[in-house]
Amino acid sequence: MEFQQSFEKFKLELRDKWLDYYEINLDWIHKLMDSTNRWYKLSEGSRPDSMFVLGAVSALDENARVLLNSFLELSSDYNKLVKALGLDFDPDIELDIRDKMRIQEAKSIPLLGEAESKEQNSNSDPDTDYLNQIRQDMNPQHPPP
Repeated sequence: MEFQQSFEKFKLELRDKWLDYYEINLDWIHKLMDSTNRWYKLSEGSRPDSMFVLGAVSALDENARVLLNSFLELSSDYNKLVKALGLDFDPDIELDIRDKMRIQEAKSIPLLGEAESKEQNSNSDPDTDYLNQIRQDMNPQHPPP
């Protein structure tokens, strides 16, 4: 079971590296795939040709390079290799999903000023509380700030 978990983790990391690479190089990858008609059609969208994907990920990750050597001894079906590595998806669609998730996460994380303000209100200083109590006792008509 440990190998399978390690391999799943590896696939997720490889997926992120591939998406980062694709996003950075999106313009020329689209031009190349369009001009050479090397898009691979999927049920939802398309992705670059398998040999392009495998070449890119082998340059991005040393473990992918080692695995590809072993996988190619078992099968020369590049589409199966892309599927086995968890990269058989439309990267444009996945980038849109990833961007939306990042926006959602950013909205759920309080801004630094908001977090500090809440923390200051909830973690009041005992000395300040004591002084405020004295002020209140001295002048009950005007509560402390």
